[in-house]
Amino acid sequence: MCSECGKTPEELAAEARKKAYEADLKTVQFQADYFDLSPEKQIEKYEALRKKHAQFLAESIDDTRTLALQIKRLGEDSIQAQYDFSAEWIKQEERRMEDSGKTEKQIAEMRLNSWTRMRDRYKKDSDEYKKADEEVYKARKDVTKKTHDASSKGIDEEMRRQEDAGKTEREMANSRLYMWENILKR
Repeated sequence: MCSECGKTPEELAAEARKKAYEADLKTVQFQADYFDLSPEKQIEKYEALRKKHAQFLAESIDDTRTLALQIKRLGEDSIQAQYDFSAEWIKQEERRMEDSGKTEKQIAEMRLNSWTRMRDRYKKDSDEYKKADEEVYKARKDVTKKTHDASSKGIDEEMRRQEDAGKTEREMANSRLYMWENILKR
């Protein structure tokens, strides 16, 4: 026991661990603000802090909980940032495809594929999954509409060719029916 302060060596060691943890925690918080660290980098720093001060954190439930919540919030920020980045990429890719003369159907298919990949990255009950799933639904409807429109246009052009070639109404009706049946089988 320390004669000056009346504490056991164990108590003194626990106080030293607490002071060291708090000093390192303040350093991580300062670095996060000063260097404007991304959520991913902050998580790395906090995980290193957790590892370095495992003994202290095993002794302090409140500090362990606070650190776990901070890491969780940063993870959520990171997930939202990734979602926002991917959504913006899809918009940029759509513009790029429009500028390069791609068809509306090709653009709609790119959006469907991109939103599907994006949705599959998230847990099914997360907000990001739900938002991406709604975009997948919209994109799927758009692909279906663009496919239908392109097919309808192609059939109309074929009907004009057949009419110009002198086909009868009955032959043209059978031909139209045959083409739509083939489209629906796809």
